[in-house]
Amino acid sequence: MTGAAPAPASPAEVVRAFWEAQIAGDRAAAEALLSPHLEWRVMGRTHACARTFHGPEGFFGELIAMLGAAFVPGTRSMEVTNVFADGDQVLSEFSQSATSVTGHEFVLDIACIMRVENGLITTCREYMDLAEVTAAIPN
Repeated sequence: MTGAAPAPASPAEVVRAFWEAQIAGDRAAAEALLSPHLEWRVMGRTHACARTFHGPEGFFGELIAMLGAAFVPGTRSMEVTNVFADGDQVLSEFSQSATSVTGHEFVLDIACIMRVENGLITTCREYMDLAEVTAAIPN
């Protein structure tokens, strides 16, 4: 007889695992935690990244690709500072820094409100200082 199946991860554990995979650069592990129907919304109106990205491919192929092209390889740093959960909603805060290809030292604090359903992140509303984003990544 085998041991009992592991308990499903809590929404907070799912979000922590997602950010840990992102920090490690493990796209496959991060993508495995995203719903195929993901809606990731960068809040705001003043930058091209402020819109809704659909599915893991929209998140990685559009948003992360845009950011990756804007920064000098190997300069990105990210630290998760808080994760709070209430039911299936999870608030995470993190700091990110990098050097842009234009030489701007990018430092940003970000907050994300995510919904986790059946162990997958289904929605995210991401809040950040879009003026700092524009300084590093002109429109």
